[in-house]
Amino acid sequence: MLGLIGDWFYLKGIKEKDLIKLEVARHFFPFEREILIGPAQLYYSTKTLDNRTFYYYKDVLKYDPYSVQFLGVYIQLEYIYGNKNEALISKQKLTKIAPNSNALKRINELTKGLK
Repeated sequence: MLGLIGDWFYLKGIKEKDLIKLEVARHFFPFEREILIGPAQLYYSTKTLDNRTFYYYKDVLKYDPYSVQFLGVYIQLEYIYGNKNEALISKQKLTKIAPNSNALKRINELTKGLK
């Protein structure tokens, strides 16, 4: 039953771009990856960058640490906001799990001075 409620809130939240509905979905059914990453997907699709963005990306990476898409965006966020050490650590992780990914190529361009 909670899965159905979570699905309903997730689908409405994505359709309406409603962060509150996506949060409710996560609380009702945090076991489904799509529901869990809903808020981060919303931020990614709207290209919103603020403190909540970090929270959602870190949260997704706790549950899905090998998501190339979200790890790549997280590295870029850390780099842009001046957290170079965290960006470097995450970049090394991405290099190990997806050495030939397009995300890594974009990150290498953005973070040329990062070693």
